[in-house]
Amino acid sequence: MRASPPGTQSTRQEQKKGILFIGYFLSPHGLGRCVCEDLSAKFKELGYGVVTASGSPRRLKRLWDVVWTIISQRRAYQTAYVEVYNGSAFIWAEIACGLLRLLKKPYCITIHGGRFIDFSRRHPRRVRRMIEKANIVTTPSSQFAHYFSCWRSDILHLPNAIDTGFYPYRRRTLCQPKIGWLRKFDFPANPVLAAQVISLLKREFPEIQLVMSGADLYNGAKQQTLEVIAQEGLSSNITITGFISRSQLQEWFTKPDIYLNTTNCESFGIAVVEAAACGLCIVTTNVGELPNIWEDGVDALLVPPNDPQAMAAAVKRILTDPELASRLSANARKKAETYDWSAILTRWEALFNKLLKS
Repeated sequence: MRASPPGTQSTRQEQKKGILFIGYFLSPHGLGRCVCEDLSAKFKELGYGVVTASGSPRRLKRLWDVVWTIISQRRAYQTAYVEVYNGSAFIWAEIACGLLRLLKKPYCITIHGGRFIDFSRRHPRRVRRMIEKANIVTTPSSQFAHYFSCWRSDILHLPNAIDTGFYPYRRRTLCQPKIGWLRKFDFPANPVLAAQVISLLKREFPEIQLVMSGADLYNGAKQQTLEVIAQEGLSSNITITGFISRSQLQEWFTKPDIYLNTTNCESFGIAVVEAAACGLCIVTTNVGELPNIWEDGVDALLVPPNDPQAMAAAVKRILTDPELASRLSANARKKAETYDWSAILTRWEALFNKLLKS
């Protein structure tokens, strides 16, 4: 059998066409790394042609970048992926999907955002149209897949993923009162609750330390947290840093023994999975998708939202019970491994191959 000439090696390579990824590519601006950044990078590694939009932190410029990329790069991609969030971000997702339909490009949407269900209740027609017109709909939230099944029964539950090998694992047993909090400073993330928890625990653990890291969205959430720290006299117990880049994550996760997740809404919670991969003992609110992922007393401790007493009590259990800490730490790592890219990426590739065939 004659060998294929160089450059025409395999049918598989010829089938790997272009994909347009539309979402937030803002980590270079210190605003966090979203799913589309990792997903597009993985497909680039697989040999697909990858086009992305947008990396602009300014809303109007981002919208223009998305529109311009869809039109000007239309020969460079055959299918598209659109991240859909609530609020003003929903508008440019609507515009993007409308343009893709005009260009007859098959596309997939992925529904994100802890407050998306509330948004859909306020704008049911717009959300329903978005869901019904997409070729494929995915979400990392099984709660979302179930909730929107009345509009579309074939919504795919595709969890977010991480490279577990990137995260240094250390099994925690005798936990020190060193706690980490890693989120954007935003009201849904409820950073004030973390400060309130430390205020309660300081009475019994005066040396307790909390490091809070994340981008400031300048909506008052960080300022409110600073005010609580000042009022409660916690300046020696709580350190607030800025945005933590991916290259800094490994070192950041080696320092705390416990991870606090104080959010009031959650569609997945990738930072919790990252903390679990490093073996931190997880204390999280039981909102949104979180109780569907984490099992109370097995791989995390779950508490009601906005309850500083319950969260402080959970932290105290870990600090005073090495057996519990050891179990939570080991099981958290095992749970995180189920969300490794090796288990998730093949499902994404099958999805895009289906779109390409259409």
